[in-house]
Amino acid sequence: MKHPGGSMAYRFDENGKCFIFATDAEFTADYLETFTPAQNAFFSGSDLLVIDSQYTLDEAFKKFDWGHTSYTMAINCAMKWKTSRLVLTHHEPAYYDEKLFTIKTNAVEHRNAMDEHVPEIIMAREGLSLKI
Repeated sequence: MKHPGGSMAYRFDENGKCFIFATDAEFTADYLETFTPAQNAFFSGSDLLVIDSQYTLDEAFKKFDWGHTSYTMAINCAMKWKTSRLVLTHHEPAYYDEKLFTIKTNAVEHRNAMDEHVPEIIMAREGLSLKI
């Protein structure tokens, strides 16, 4: 994945369900345009996608090539790849809980503005457990 020093995304398929973990990655529109059909297939159709969403969109522009994604791009990726549930993770360490709550609200508004109700958007938090 695109990150200084490189990084990996992981896909697990079992019993007709798919889980993808892709953090420490900078997804941008330009980067996605370079994806091969195999890369798009890798990310397509997951039941649960945990993806880097460290920044707001403004911060992502200021920190280009730092290796992290904005929450708006994370949602765009999940919609492009037809993900059912999206977990936003790798939160900016300087953010406080109120900021994360605002990001969750804005993330849902961003998804809804595109006339979509999928994916379900979940904020990662310590102790979070999800079933696929």
